[in-house]
Amino acid sequence: MSSATSPTHPSSPTHASLVTMAATTASPSVNQFSTPIFLKLAEDNFLLWKQQILATLDGLLLSKYLDGSQLPPYFLPLTEGKSSKINPDFLFYRQQDNLIVAWMLASMSYPFLSKMVGLQSASEI
Repeated sequence: MSSATSPTHPSSPTHASLVTMAATTASPSVNQFSTPIFLKLAEDNFLLWKQQILATLDGLLLSKYLDGSQLPPYFLPLTEGKSSKINPDFLFYRQQDNLIVAWMLASMSYPFLSKMVGLQSASEI
């Protein structure tokens, strides 16, 4: 999985239209994860669970959220005479990251969920 081949933002809300919309949509939309994870993480199946997670995120062009290296700056660059404004790209990134976190947590059995308390991003999980 190379982040160099991933676009700056995911551009599709569904699996089926991912390729078509990536080529035609100018503004990003948040992916809502219609892909269920059938195998919940347990003590004896980490590699299978990981393969499901990585394949889905890579297929949806969202694997950049796993390393956190492309986090946009919180504020837009200052321009003369204007106050700082929150970067909309940062807000989009945090929204998508939170959905990935929720989706990943939903794919874990209880013993693992308790170990995730306090982790707030996909890259931390």
